[in-house]
Amino acid sequence: MSTDRPTDRRDRRPSRARALGATDSRDGGETDAFFTRLLVSTHTLDRHRVRRERRSNAPSRPSIIIMREESAVRRTGETTTTTTRSAKELRRARTYAPDAYEYHGFVRVRKEGLGARVNEDASSRFPFGDGFEFETCECETEEMVEATASMVSAERRARLENVLANRSFSLMPVLEGIYDIGNMLAVCRTTEALGIGCASIVSSKGLSFKASGRTSGGALKWQHIEQFETSESALRAAKKKGYRILTTEFEGAYPLSHYDWTIPTAVVFGNEREGVSEEAKAMSDGGVFIPMFGFTESLNISVAAALVMSHAVTDRINRQGFHGDLTEEEKRVLRGVYMSRLIPNYAKQGYLEDLVARHRKGKGDAKAVHRNGEDDDVCEEELDEQLLLAELAASNVVGRRLPKKDLGWDKHLDE
Repeated sequence: MSTDRPTDRRDRRPSRARALGATDSRDGGETDAFFTRLLVSTHTLDRHRVRRERRSNAPSRPSIIIMREESAVRRTGETTTTTTRSAKELRRARTYAPDAYEYHGFVRVRKEGLGARVNEDASSRFPFGDGFEFETCECETEEMVEATASMVSAERRARLENVLANRSFSLMPVLEGIYDIGNMLAVCRTTEALGIGCASIVSSKGLSFKASGRTSGGALKWQHIEQFETSESALRAAKKKGYRILTTEFEGAYPLSHYDWTIPTAVVFGNEREGVSEEAKAMSDGGVFIPMFGFTESLNISVAAALVMSHAVTDRINRQGFHGDLTEEEKRVLRGVYMSRLIPNYAKQGYLEDLVARHRKGKGDAKAVHRNGEDDDVCEEELDEQLLLAELAASNVVGRRLPKKDLGWDKHLDE
């Protein structure tokens, strides 16, 4: 057995510097560790340089789109020009649908999936129509209330009725080009807490943002948010609905106490930098400002909206004794809309549609059970239990467990 084993661990591994011709200083070589590393680095740079030269000399591969165009030219014999655009250019040219999505807390919801019909009367301030319309079925407002009734507690139902009694669409904040999304959501949260059921947002770039559930507090779930690309279109729609337009400014404006807020009013709040635009001032019916007595000359947009809308609601209550002004028909429609959003998982695509289908199936099963019960002379208690189980199965709240199979091991207990 040979005893010429290397004593140093570095001698056991082949060195890249030795492969390039460098020798170790311990063997009598003149190249030290610095030149060894330099040789290794030089070899690595040479390899990368050779690879770059090969890539530059290689012919570029045409894209799939260009290859398809060339094949089409060969077939037809006609000359065509091919234009390609980058992904950034495609995103910039993409059209934005402002009413396609809305945000309920952290959840991005497609409005069409919620099914609530839109009021086709453009002159009405109430935004919802009677009933729901899904992709495969339609249902009335009362049917939606019945389908969701077993999934909403009595306390939530009482809270809903109190909200309907104090809900109003006669006041509306118009947020014009707000830069900070947090301020925008804070305004929606404050106005919804005051019983204001709608808000209008002007944004030329669209609202493709991630809403903060902590900032909005889920207020967008209960408010009707309209989005416009220009101030002119937003204020023109508000005037068509009978709103008086007031802009928040100082020059030529009046304090909050000057106006009668029982008149339907839309208040325009400008952005954090320029304030209200000249276009909005030209279309407004007057200006309003918040009296301030300190050194501070301006307020945050969310604070200003809270003060203005709180004063407006208080003035309405002092003048006419109430703030909510919905008719019984509007309360009935809005009750169905809010009941559909009180249940869990309502924002999932197709969930409400499936819920209505299960409710109809359970209702049909309950009627069949009732007919069979009359024929077979079933007691009323059993009929009530079967009807209740059919409703619960339709709402998918509980499932009745099947009885366990009798294995016969406990027969001796009966003896």
